[in-house]
Amino acid sequence: MNNKKYINSSVMWMIVVIGFFLIFIFVPKFLMFSVSLYNFIIFFICMIVFLGMFYFSLKKNKEAVYGVDRISNVVRNGIYSKIRHPIYVGDFILIVGMFILFPMFSFFISLFWVLFVLLFWMKLEEKLMIEKFGGEYIDYKKRVGMVFPRI
Repeated sequence: MNNKKYINSSVMWMIVVIGFFLIFIFVPKFLMFSVSLYNFIIFFICMIVFLGMFYFSLKKNKEAVYGVDRISNVVRNGIYSKIRHPIYVGDFILIVGMFILFPMFSFFISLFWVLFVLLFWMKLEEKLMIEKFGGEYIDYKKRVGMVFPRI
């Protein structure tokens, strides 16, 4: 029985929120552009994509929102047959939508912060998944793209 405690995505989101907070405090404030209907429509589309990716991820793997220690198997069907980290991709699309809705310099810098944290976290989770599932996850990793589907 493996009692090893793995990472939890709550820690990742605390890092993201702290980063947002620091960016919005220390980055010089540029005037916010007016929000148009176009901005809102693009944000709404990004929100729909995020919710869709989240829904289809959880539909195939209800354990996906928990840490690696709570995942019992490597899911290879549904959206997980196309990309390995659909929820994180949806998170980034949502942040892009927020930048389009509120085009401020602070949000622009936040895009890079979130991208950095998500990529770091994906790599960390993959290392732990390999540790937990071994060759099964390595084979899955060879066949399925991390954030973009393989052609």
